[in-house]
Amino acid sequence: MVYCVQAQLAFTSATRRNTVQTAIANRIGGKQMWGVTRNEAVPSRLGPNSLMVDMRFSSKLDQTDLEGFIEAQATGQFAPLAGSWIKLHNCRHDESIGFCAVDFTKVY
Repeated sequence: MVYCVQAQLAFTSATRRNTVQTAIANRIGGKQMWGVTRNEAVPSRLGPNSLMVDMRFSSKLDQTDLEGFIEAQATGQFAPLAGSWIKLHNCRHDESIGFCAVDFTKVY
């Protein structure tokens, strides 16, 4: 089983987006990842200062840790713009081709 965190977060400024992007990179440092990891600044329908996160962990604890970390960053004046989202899902990609089971979704 692989434990995935996906998010599309849009911010009012590139500075805030870059701060969150760097904080996420530091948070996952040294954790066992599975597959391709994305933590990229990308333009989106939400605006030019968006961040795409797509990370798969070998550990449920690491998934929960990153989700909690992102939630803690996304408060008050630094909350992502309306329409941003975060999703957790559990994948069997490491075992076989199959469907993912969505565990949690939050839309800001």
